[in-house]
Amino acid sequence: MNPINILLLLIYGFAMITMGIFALNQKDSKIVNVSIIKSLKYLGLFGITHGLSEWISMILQLKLFVAYELYISNFNLILKAASFAFLLHFGLDILMLRDRYRKFILKIPTVAFILFLVGYFYFNIKCGCDYNLNNPMYTTITMRYLLGFFSCMITAVGLYKNASLS
Repeated sequence: MNPINILLLLIYGFAMITMGIFALNQKDSKIVNVSIIKSLKYLGLFGITHGLSEWISMILQLKLFVAYELYISNFNLILKAASFAFLLHFGLDILMLRDRYRKFILKIPTVAFILFLVGYFYFNIKCGCDYNLNNPMYTTITMRYLLGFFSCMITAVGLYKNASLS
C-alpha cells in the first residue's frame, strides 16, 4: 500500500465531490436560459458519485473492511458506472440537438447504464459474485472504455460547441 496513492485518491475524490456540490448549487444562477446551466445538475451528480467511488477505492486499498470487501467492490463498480452515465447525460444534454431527436437521445445514458447492469449481474449470477473482481475485463471494457471514454468525448464536443458560441 502506497501512501501517495491513498493521498491522491483522497484529494481526487474531494475535488470531484466539491465540483459536484458547486455544480449542483448553480441551479439558482441568474442565467437560467443557457442550456449548459440547466445541465449542470448532471455534471454535479457525476462529480459526487465519481468522487465517492474514488473514496471507496481508497477504503478498499486501505483494507479497512476486509469482511465486506466483495460487497463494497461490487457497489463501487456500479457507482462508478452510474457516474459515467451522469457524465454522458450531461454531455448529450449540452449538445445542440433538435427537439425531435432530443427526447430520444437523452434516454441513451439510462439505456447504457441498464445494459451495463444487465451484463454485470449476468456474470455475477452465472459465474459467482466475485467474477467481476477476479476477471475485470467486462467491467473495464464496458465501464471505462465504452461508458467512460464516450462520455468524455461527447462532453468535450458539447463543451467545445458551447464555447464556440460565446
